Amino acid sequence: MRSLLQDILARPRLATLLQPVLDLQEGLITGYEALPHGPASTPLHAPRALVAAAAHSGLVIELDLACMRVAIKTFARLKLAGSLFLHVSPASLLDARLDRDAVTAALDAAGIDHSRLVVVIRRAENSSALDFQALDRAVSRLRAAAIEVAIDDADEVAVGVCRWAEELRPFFIKAQMRCVTGQRHDLAAGPGGGRTQRPVSGARFPLLAHGVESSGDLRLLKDLGIRYAQGGLIGRPSPVPIRLLPREVEMCLHARGATSLH
Repeated sequence: MRSLLQDILARPRLATLLQPVLDLQEGLITGYEALPHGPASTPLHAPRALVAAAAHSGLVIELDLACMRVAIKTFARLKLAGSLFLHVSPASLLDARLDRDAVTAALDAAGIDHSRLVVVIRRAENSSALDFQALDRAVSRLRAAAIEVAIDDADEVAVGVCRWAEELRPFFIKAQMRCVTGQRHDLAAGPGGGRTQRPVSGARFPLLAHGVESSGDLRLLKDLGIRYAQGGLIGRPSPVPIRLLPREVEMCLHARGATSLH
């Protein structure tokens, strides 16, 4: 897999699919998440396969750098509205090849305002070994350039990341639908979370629930006061993503009445 990944990065043979993110409070698409894909005919087509191969091969930073370049160019070419949500590993944030100056240079070359980028920090395989002070400094440098930061895989992260989020105040924390609705961990409980028997409300951080596949899911998120949503109901990853919300989503956003939580 290493040689295949090296070939994909060298040519390069990466593509970016974009998936819309819905702002439930505003009732509009607030931006697009960049999802890197390798060639369709290879085992490294899917984003998870790419990231796993990079981690195994010691090429995480090289992959993140290549994905950043392709995603920014794709977003600019499509002239999409809103923000670009770009996934980056903690290690990449601490590497000079993908520091603030490298990111802003790529944005400037594409003609994208710095404030339209949100760097989404992926879960680290060994979060207990993270240098949170160094990450704080890297995040501060990004914020000084008007670039926002979010946290991914909140349903999987260690307690330390939740503590870090207290200081970070992320643009959002992304989590599975089942986590946000209280079927697993309660992110609203603060550091460490905890098991819960009912859906989450009054979360301390803005939440992005992904895996929204039905109007019932969307209505539940509205009732819980969740800020952001993503999933097949709203729009699937695509080389040319939707710009207008599907009618079913529009109807759900404007429907009156609450969904029972029992």
